[in-house]
Amino acid sequence: MFKNAIKKNREYVKPIVHGYKLPYSDEVYGGIGSIMILNEDGWILTCKHIAQNIILADKIMEKYQEVKKDLIANEVPPKKIYKKHGISEETAVIFRNVFLNVVDTWTGMRVFMHKYLDIALIKFDNPGNIMCSKFPVFAKEDAEVGESLCRLGYPYPEINCFRYDHSLRDLIVKEGFDSNFQIFPLDGMLTRYLIDDEKKLSLFEYTNPSLIGQQGGPIINKEGYVVGLQIGSAGKDTGLDINTKVKRKTKEIEVKQYNFMNFGIGINVSTIKEFLKENEVEFKEEK
Repeated sequence: MFKNAIKKNREYVKPIVHGYKLPYSDEVYGGIGSIMILNEDGWILTCKHIAQNIILADKIMEKYQEVKKDLIANEVPPKKIYKKHGISEETAVIFRNVFLNVVDTWTGMRVFMHKYLDIALIKFDNPGNIMCSKFPVFAKEDAEVGESLCRLGYPYPEINCFRYDHSLRDLIVKEGFDSNFQIFPLDGMLTRYLIDDEKKLSLFEYTNPSLIGQQGGPIINKEGYVVGLQIGSAGKDTGLDINTKVKRKTKEIEVKQYNFMNFGIGINVSTIKEFLKENEVEFKEEK
């Protein structure tokens, strides 16, 4: 059903991977999110919570430069160094992001976040080679309730492309790391529209949850036009609980089950286009 639509859209959907390390362990924790390349000018569309990770990483790494100098000097135990700089055990001391197959060079990066919705724009200043030739085409109108839609992204949150280098006291990309992830499609039906914090119908719900890592990717219709942005999931209590006893061969066992239905949440296309226009971003639209 979505075979041709996926072909039209897969090229501009890219992953962003992150890695971070806590102070008293060499273990590196990693994750992944999805982004959309909008045009050749270096504009990227994604979720606000993904863009916030970029800002957070910059702040953490700026603070870490002084910590790093002390660690390399190694004049006192690391525990004393972290304490000196006010870093607790559960605080990320190193945090890095890597855009995979997006743009080869740029001179700066700016982030533009919606005032309350989970949507953001990233602008690469003076971008070099943009690593795609096709860009999203946004639907003219919002999708309708009952319409079958497809989500694209990279739902592999366990991915870790970094390792901790003791000599550098920093995270570096693993040697031989394969960045050619396969895009993951997931279909579902639009079930209803939802009101946001300012009483606007900017959100919609669809069957099947949006998987971690897929968020920031597009929601497309059967024609291949973008109708939404994946931002998260929500669980609904069905009330269909089970608390009973059943027989299994010769034994009687107690069964308890609490039923929840999980839905995905997206931002509708009219809200996305309004946000792009507010920030003077060029985009393609269904004719």
